[in-house]
Amino acid sequence: MKKVIFAVAAIGIFAACQPKTAEVVEVVKETKTLRAGTEAELAGMALYNNNCGKCHDLPVIGEHSKERWNKVLPPMIKEAKLDAAQGANVTAYVNWQLGL
Repeated sequence: MKKVIFAVAAIGIFAACQPKTAEVVEVVKETKTLRAGTEAELAGMALYNNNCGKCHDLPVIGEHSKERWNKVLPPMIKEAKLDAAQGANVTAYVNWQLGL
């Protein structure tokens, strides 16, 4: 009986001393370098944050396509009573956030 216990203990110790092997998974994360916003884009950001959230939750810009924004922005700019320069700034900000 002692021999069996000794054999089991020896096998356990031997197994515990083996190097651990694991699959190496390489995680590659693509990073996008963002450029600094222009004066128009930064002004558009302020307008977007201060005006667009008055009537509804601010949408996440990247969740919609450029085509969708091109349809939504003109009536929303008019609804917010922004002038042409302010509307252009908001459009510049949205395009900047879309990476355009």
